[in-house]
Amino acid sequence: MQLPAHTKSVTKVLPDYRNPHLIHSCSVDKSISSYNLKAEKKEVGHVIINGIFLDMTQRKDHEMELVTCGQSTPILFWDCDVADTVALI
Repeated sequence: MQLPAHTKSVTKVLPDYRNPHLIHSCSVDKSISSYNLKAEKKEVGHVIINGIFLDMTQRKDHEMELVTCGQSTPILFWDCDVADTVALI
């Protein structure tokens, strides 16, 4: 399967902790994408206006949000069911 959603370098690829058939990626193109490997399609995407994503992890203790950090951006928390960030530090 090809994952063509990003237009610039991918900085992190992360399998979902709860659903291993989901893969999350972040990129210096200011976007996060989540892919369903079973369905072979992009499930959801998030984009920021300023900064770039350099790393990402996933919370295990709460709603399984993705947590991103980067250059010129705060630490952001993302829920796959919500378009905007759910929290920031």
